[in-house]
Amino acid sequence: MNRLLIVVFAITLLLCAGCDYIDIPFDTNEAPDAYIDEVAPQQVMPGEIVSFAGHGTDVDGSVVGYRWRSDIDGELSTKDRFESTTLSEGEHDIYFKVQDNNGTWSSEVGEKVIVGNGSSTEGLPVVNTFSVSPATVAPGGTITLTWDVSSADTVSIDNNVGNVAGTGNTTVSPHSTTTYILTASNAKGTVTASTTVTVASTVPPGYPIVNSFVATPNVIVIGESSVLSWEVTGANNVTITPGIGAVAASGSSVISPVTTTNYTLNASNDVGQFSMTISVVVSGSIDDTTPPEAPILLTPYDGDVLPQLSSPWSFDWDDTVDEESGIDQYQIYVIRLGAANPVIDQLVAESAYTTTLGGVVNSGYLDNWTWKVRAQNGQGLWSDWSEVYTFSVEPNLVTVTLNPVAAETGNITRNSTTSTAVTVGDNATNKPMRGFYSFDILSLAGKEITDASISFAADTVLGDPWQDLEGLGISQIHYTGPLQVSYYTLSGSSVTGSFLSGPPSMVDVTAKMETSTGNADSRFQLLLYFKEETDEDNSGDYIIFSNATLSITYVQ
Repeated sequence: MNRLLIVVFAITLLLCAGCDYIDIPFDTNEAPDAYIDEVAPQQVMPGEIVSFAGHGTDVDGSVVGYRWRSDIDGELSTKDRFESTTLSEGEHDIYFKVQDNNGTWSSEVGEKVIVGNGSSTEGLPVVNTFSVSPATVAPGGTITLTWDVSSADTVSIDNNVGNVAGTGNTTVSPHSTTTYILTASNAKGTVTASTTVTVASTVPPGYPIVNSFVATPNVIVIGESSVLSWEVTGANNVTITPGIGAVAASGSSVISPVTTTNYTLNASNDVGQFSMTISVVVSGSIDDTTPPEAPILLTPYDGDVLPQLSSPWSFDWDDTVDEESGIDQYQIYVIRLGAANPVIDQLVAESAYTTTLGGVVNSGYLDNWTWKVRAQNGQGLWSDWSEVYTFSVEPNLVTVTLNPVAAETGNITRNSTTSTAVTVGDNATNKPMRGFYSFDILSLAGKEITDASISFAADTVLGDPWQDLEGLGISQIHYTGPLQVSYYTLSGSSVTGSFLSGPPSMVDVTAKMETSTGNADSRFQLLLYFKEETDEDNSGDYIIFSNATLSITYVQ
């Protein structure tokens, strides 16, 4: 079954009116930390093997991506460990960074590798390997340093390890994250190598505590098994990836990876999430030169509609199978056709991806979104891209509430006076009164209206206008400027379609508003009147409306 990787991160989406872009603010996600475990040997001849290994930690998530680069050769790999025989001659500055499950990259860390033509490295000691296992431990945990050095008269390791033989290993228990430096010397000169162990002791208050997470053994031959063991306190949920899933707070699991694999334990509670990653090194070779099959996309299906960016966007595809070396990671790529940059370009460990981007996709950019996925196996081979699916985004709806324009709102007594009170009916001298409402809608000109309604609040009712003057009519009319007595005789088109037999509370004016905004009208104006102007009974029958508001929903 596909598993859902929840990723809440904030990226910069570039899509706005008048251009193809809109800014999305960053959230409060903490960046992960990157550590280089091994770059060895650090002096080689052209064509010789250089091994690279690194890992990362993340206090509020998990590490899902890796990037290695050289200042000479550019990008080298997107795996946590690999080997290379193609480095160019020269002194390389090697840089490594990691990406967390929110899409945030760590700062780069660096090492040096010298690839010489014989003159700069000839006769110098050669550090064949210098590594630490496990690369991450809990406070008080024990790690093993392993090294193999050739052509050295003396070899030493700092941090109280001291002088050592050319080949060997030793166990140490660092109290904090430590970088160990190996120094090898002979008559020709001195070379150094370094490796780092992360002590996961900087856990924010209230976060889960990973007391232990180890693999025994942590180095196996292909076809053999190792046992993962863990103990966590203070966690509501504990998961181990890849391939294991949800587990109890303490336990063990037998694993048989076919290639060197990073296992990440994620422990979470209501306060936050803490993760720890360890490696199981698999020696031996797999004759795998065949890339995996391209993933099959599931959702969103071709032509589906996704919500606005304030809601999660979820993508799901079939698990890709590689019998020889397994699937290491996926790359998901989401872009709108014609845009300069993708909104999602992520490396993920699971066959599913969810993110909340934030921001707004405006009405001109709702269509022609595409997404695709490819898979990478344990040997670093990428599949072809999947079929491209197209989706659209639902409109972003905005609701505004307008109050009447005071100078243009009130009542008119026939052939007499105007007043700011919206009074409808007749008075004690049998003079009829009509009410007028005016709303400023100029800013909504050209908007696509989806809903519009007016809410009325009746304050005072005198007599029985509904019985004596029959029904109340509401019509859309057009007038200019402040109320004038002459406006009494204006007429317009009915909003309700018929006379109302009681006080209105909310009246739908969507169709009328669509016409008005389409015509770029500056005002939306209503006339309120009774069917019979007066009943000639010398007694007042009227209603006073204390307030009315116009609510309009449109597509941004």
